[in-house]
Amino acid sequence: MFYSIISAHDLSAQLSTKNCAVLDATYGIPNYPEAALTNMTNGRIAGAQFFDIDDIADPTAPYAHTLPTPDVFAAKVGGLGIGNDDTVFIYDQNGLSFAAARAWWMFRAMGHDKVAVLDGGLPAWRAAGLPLETGPLQQPTAKTFIAHYRPALYRSFEQIEDGGDTVLDARAAPRFDAVVHTMDGDRVPAHIEGSYNTPFQNLLDASGAMFSSKEKLREQLGAYLDKPSLVCS
Repeated sequence: MFYSIISAHDLSAQLSTKNCAVLDATYGIPNYPEAALTNMTNGRIAGAQFFDIDDIADPTAPYAHTLPTPDVFAAKVGGLGIGNDDTVFIYDQNGLSFAAARAWWMFRAMGHDKVAVLDGGLPAWRAAGLPLETGPLQQPTAKTFIAHYRPALYRSFEQIEDGGDTVLDARAAPRFDAVVHTMDGDRVPAHIEGSYNTPFQNLLDASGAMFSSKEKLREQLGAYLDKPSLVCS
């Protein structure tokens, strides 16, 4: 069985294995994405390539980082040197982030199950005393990636509007309740009608940098696990 979250030490052990691919999906730092690429040259997990959720996206969509078509995803991912036989590990330079999780979901939506997020991101890797690679990024050797789109892992606006799904909103409570507003799209009303707020912070351990234990995650999410058509936003 392959798990969706991997520790720094377990990832380190995987780096020398065949068909291992590592992606940095950092998003939201100043001067992104240029600064993200520069930071990678100052220290990255060996062999990491950069996964830009604004580039691997539908260029015709009115919203940022919309899921691309299977053909576009396959071409972009293949260009990063990833094939269907590869196991993909995704991290963020700042720790846990929505972008690393989104990249993970994109692979799953395109039929690729061999993908995991580094628990704690690059800070956890550094804290474990594991080595980093420096220098210019190496141009990857392109591979063939064939996407097998899974429509059950995606919901359109129209599908959500029709109802029938249990929707979890993972933003912080003040944003869900429209107490604060940000520049990334919050409006009043600040959440989908009928959705439930489960702030992602509640799913982290006491340090706020790592995922909680399986038992604590079940405590937080148990009430929703048996509901039909669970959707996260």
